[in-house]
Amino acid sequence: MSRLHNLAMVGAMFLLAAASGEYMKGGGAPRPALASAPTVMAMPAPMQGLAETAGPAIPAAFGARPAQMTPASLSIPVEDAVASRPPLSCDPALALHALPGAMLSLSLAAPCAASARVLIDSNGLSFTALTGPDGRLALDLPAMANPARVTVDLPGANSVTAGAEVPDLAALQRIAVAWQGADRFALQALEFGAAFGSAGDVSAAAPRRPEAPAKASGGFLVVLGDATVDQPRLAEVYSIPRRLAKGDRVRLLLDAPVAKDTCGRQMQAQILTAGAAKGPVTGDVTLAMPACDPASFGEFVELPDIGQASALASR
Repeated sequence: MSRLHNLAMVGAMFLLAAASGEYMKGGGAPRPALASAPTVMAMPAPMQGLAETAGPAIPAAFGARPAQMTPASLSIPVEDAVASRPPLSCDPALALHALPGAMLSLSLAAPCAASARVLIDSNGLSFTALTGPDGRLALDLPAMANPARVTVDLPGANSVTAGAEVPDLAALQRIAVAWQGADRFALQALEFGAAFGSAGDVSAAAPRRPEAPAKASGGFLVVLGDATVDQPRLAEVYSIPRRLAKGDRVRLLLDAPVAKDTCGRQMQAQILTAGAAKGPVTGDVTLAMPACDPASFGEFVELPDIGQASALASR
């Protein structure tokens, strides 16, 4: 993988904890047809006994009275009839549960938002997702503050919010990059002097699983967002225990791929570092991409001054 260091003019405005030191979604049977009415209608002889009080006799032209009326069976399968019923309530429900590694398990039930684009906000970190045909959505996402507060915006200006305590967050350094539309970025961490492509190279291609900070031997990365929806918002989040981020031990890179849809224009991203209850510290990055030369497609522009180990160390 070729990497470009001097192809672009980079404008970056970082507000990443300069003061604090932090950095980083029915019918019955059919009526018999009338026969042609005869000129003279013959009446049957009256019935004897109790039958005389059972009601007037039916003219022969109308046929005999059936002994019992049997309703016709419905042709709609039961499962289809149930599926076609509207939900009893359109009120969405959101549940959050804390997981190891300061992660959150999100469970959304939105009966009237089937296969819908939703926007999820985790204390300022936003990304898009797509509900299932039943209006449900389940995913894991990183907490960006403790206590965590997550809001899901649904179609029709509806939203639902839930919160959870995330005690693991204090033991982690966490940094996120978020972007939208056709812009494209990627976080990459080289841990403990690792080379590109080695076991210590953490990226979307090798993200690792979240672990409790006390047990983890390295960091992990989470990819967020559904790029198939309209106006997508995407994000990547890298986390590492504070005890492992001391000194110049982690090099964190922010890359931008040079491609047909990214070349020759400016791309923008938001950088967030996880914070306390007030939420993450944020900063904006503007990157001028190189001209559209097919020979450079597949290369990466590396954004400087984001990945030194001191930026991840707690102060």
